[in-house]
Amino acid sequence: MSETKLVKFLQTARKPLAGTQQLTPAILSDSKGSYLRDQVVNKSDRNIIWWCKGGATIDDRYHWLKSNIVKKIEQLGNISVYIFLGTCNLTSKNKTGEITLTSQQEHFTDEIISKLGQFVTLFKKYPSSKLTILEIPVYSITEWNRDLQNIHNIISSSTSNNTKLNIDDLNAMLREQLTSILNANQMKYEEVNSQNTQDKDSDNIACIKCTRKCRTKSTFTARQATTGFTTDVKTLHRRT
Repeated sequence: MSETKLVKFLQTARKPLAGTQQLTPAILSDSKGSYLRDQVVNKSDRNIIWWCKGGATIDDRYHWLKSNIVKKIEQLGNISVYIFLGTCNLTSKNKTGEITLTSQQEHFTDEIISKLGQFVTLFKKYPSSKLTILEIPVYSITEWNRDLQNIHNIISSSTSNNTKLNIDDLNAMLREQLTSILNANQMKYEEVNSQNTQDKDSDNIACIKCTRKCRTKSTFTARQATTGFTTDVKTLHRRT
């Protein structure tokens, strides 16, 4: 099935389930389960419980379930657990994120089967619950590593004016420029606000000639600060 057909299938609405739910579905998985959980779109699938942990092996998840199964059944009622594990037993990931086969020896398959058999033995103690072991999905190590290398190449070749980008320096420059812009806008706002206040009060400023509060048009600028107010009086009545 192609990826397009798979997406279409997942998005297709299904008929609501009839009857009374007897078991609570739960998926026990490594990171595969997390990716699958993100694709849930149907309402009927949203009651699935997800027990996922990235990088977990079969043994890791078995010991977790063995220690928690009683508590989970008390919380959820009888459960139907789907085992979706095995990938992290078959492959290993290095520091760069590339993966390789852990082993190509024939006995390794027997070890996987034996480890999965532990779940069968465990569930014999809980006959009212159900166990399903899902097949380990097929995927291409070559495709994974190729895509990963492409990502590394994009990151390492990111340049600006033939200079490799340093994210820390870039963020520092952005912070500096934003701070400068904000400060400039604040100063401009304070200057305009101050000027508006002076213009509003200018009608009631006492005349520097007669000390009365005449209706004069007075302004005060930075250039005139040393000489005082400049008064433009069209008509000024004085006692003679």
